Amino acid sequence: MKKVLSLLLALSLLATMCLSVVSAQADEPIKIIWKTVCPADAPNDQAKIVEAANNYSAEKIGVVIELQFLNETNLALDMQTGAEWDLSMADPGGNINFDRYALEGYFADLTDLLLTETPDLFATMDGKFWEATAFDGRIYGVPVKKDMAAEIFFRIDVGYYEDTLGMEVPEEMKFEDIDPYLAAYKENRPDEYPLPLSRGGLTHYNGFLQQIMGRTLVIPYYAVGTDLETTIIPWYESEEYLNRLRLLNKWYTLGYITPDAATVETLPATVLSSVRSGQAWTGYKGWSNFGGLKVDLSRYDGPFMSRQTVQGGVHTINAGSSAEKQVAALKYIELLSTDTYFRDILAYGVEGEHFEYLENGTVLRTAYGKENYNTTGWMYTTGTYVSASVESSEDEEGNITLADPELWVKVFEGYENAIVSATKGYVFDREPVEAEATAVGAVMEKYQYEMNTGTLNIDEKLPQIKDELEKAGILIVLEEAQRQLDEYLASVE
Repeated sequence: MKKVLSLLLALSLLATMCLSVVSAQADEPIKIIWKTVCPADAPNDQAKIVEAANNYSAEKIGVVIELQFLNETNLALDMQTGAEWDLSMADPGGNINFDRYALEGYFADLTDLLLTETPDLFATMDGKFWEATAFDGRIYGVPVKKDMAAEIFFRIDVGYYEDTLGMEVPEEMKFEDIDPYLAAYKENRPDEYPLPLSRGGLTHYNGFLQQIMGRTLVIPYYAVGTDLETTIIPWYESEEYLNRLRLLNKWYTLGYITPDAATVETLPATVLSSVRSGQAWTGYKGWSNFGGLKVDLSRYDGPFMSRQTVQGGVHTINAGSSAEKQVAALKYIELLSTDTYFRDILAYGVEGEHFEYLENGTVLRTAYGKENYNTTGWMYTTGTYVSASVESSEDEEGNITLADPELWVKVFEGYENAIVSATKGYVFDREPVEAEATAVGAVMEKYQYEMNTGTLNIDEKLPQIKDELEKAGILIVLEEAQRQLDEYLASVE
């Protein structure tokens, strides 16, 4: 990514001289195939919302979509087998790792098109964000502009903890500070579980680890500013991570976590939990009435920023699509990123049916909209958050919690104080040690679900796990990853 920032600055000057060509087309609109990850079953009104969006985009830019929702496994398979698609989404934590797929040639080089065809889209982000999807100065994806620094929160049922038990939920806490809340719940409801989990564990509970090779080789963000800020370590050398695994095991042993957690693939939304975890942003209200519970957030990690966090979601365009469809897909992303009303259609549905606008400019979903176009996952699935109206919430009694319409301005101002990775644009190329990396991954797969759910005692199992990892070649992979990072940092100084 050497000199990419200077290149982007130079290109941005060129962009100011470019005329936008986002005009309505007289001919039949161009249809692009948009395949994206489906967080659950497709919503009831998917066809209705797509029709409304297509009517709007056809008039504005002469482009319509065929929207296909797939799970991550099938989406990755479609890409690998050459199935037809034009627009999609990559996720560093999912099956479609942006860096790997970009290097393998799946994604189109967008650098020139961004400036000649969609300069307004290019202007929506600073160079540091474009840098996160670039290799050697060339851009291969459009970051989904939302929580571009990682902030990890406990999602807490304050209706129970505060209103019933009288416990105060602070805006920030440490990971271990949730312990007395779980204990109080169990004491008052001994036959219930305050922390039901599936095998994935508490979402992003290990998000303080910058992934170098998954969660196996890492750099803790908390090392930034120390002599260890560019030192890669195996996960088991992070004392903070081990302490969290110890806590999970304690909670499992005390009956706070469901006994079958390690074997449950997903936790249905219908399973109510006094505490969940998730990545969001300060001021987020989307979980305020989750499952009918009165929920508030308490941040326990972040904000952290790195190439990886900016890649929390990336719009990608098929390198194998025609030039015409590549331009059409990029214009579609531009419309999503610059036209609030259009963005609101795909985010919330049809105005007056699925949602309404409140006087302060925020959105409130109707009861019908909640049932037939529940946007818990669709907002992420369909792209940028910041160009959509901010969502307010309403409880079962009809009381409305107004969101801040200027939320995103404040979120990005908060990122000025984020802990920023010292690895810059480094991406680990595992090809030289592919055999060892695969073997290491196989070992981790044996233990990850039990680790995530506290089912195993990490202090008892760690010697065995380390021995298996070392035999698989983790130290060989570590040495190669560190060599590459050192060389990369020397090249960009």
